[in-house]
Amino acid sequence: MSTKKPKTDAEVFDQLHADAELDRIKHLTPDEVSAEIRADGGDPEAIGARGAALAAKLLAERALDWKTRAARRKEAMDRSIGEWPSFKALSRPELLARIHTARSDARFSAPVVAAFRKRGEEDVSDDELRAILEEIEVVRRLHTPEDK
Repeated sequence: MSTKKPKTDAEVFDQLHADAELDRIKHLTPDEVSAEIRADGGDPEAIGARGAALAAKLLAERALDWKTRAARRKEAMDRSIGEWPSFKALSRPELLARIHTARSDARFSAPVVAAFRKRGEEDVSDDELRAILEEIEVVRRLHTPEDK
């Protein structure tokens, strides 16, 4: 465990001086602040404009908090997927044929193998086969560029 090093007398004095200066500045009028900036060779209008622009930019960025960004990403993903795929009309042999096709595709072989890791195709329900095919179709849509 590290202990905090005590401040030197000079560091304490500098901190007190900085605090006093901040307190002094807080009580200045806008005209007094502008006069001090001009006296030090600055342009208070230009500094104010840059500050206002920065504040506007930061406020706009803050408005895009993580929830908003996440919602936008989800909406974009939903648009790229389109309507959720459905394989309800397919019979079990058709479902298995599509599973075999997906298994031979390098992009999907690992997930298909993982889906049947501890059981055979005969142990999987039709609904589970449909769910696996839906997920594969969604991934395919996400990674296949569409000409629009």
